[in-house]
Amino acid sequence: MNKVIGYRKMIGTQEIMAKELGISVNTYANKERGNSEFTRKEMMKFHQIIKDRIGDITTVEGIFFY
Repeated sequence: MNKVIGYRKMIGTQEIMAKELGISVNTYANKERGNSEFTRKEMMKFHQIIKDRIGDITTVEGIFFY
């Protein structure tokens, strides 16, 4: 399981994360599977959602690049 999926599961479903990011569930699912890339803005928002709901446990780089 990749880190994006792991962190998203801490928040909830793909539907919840897609809504938070302002994208469709299909678009989010494609990004999560690696079929398309998250934009830098989406990465920053994803990190902020994690930080707000779980705490400051990682960085953008820690989620998407390591």
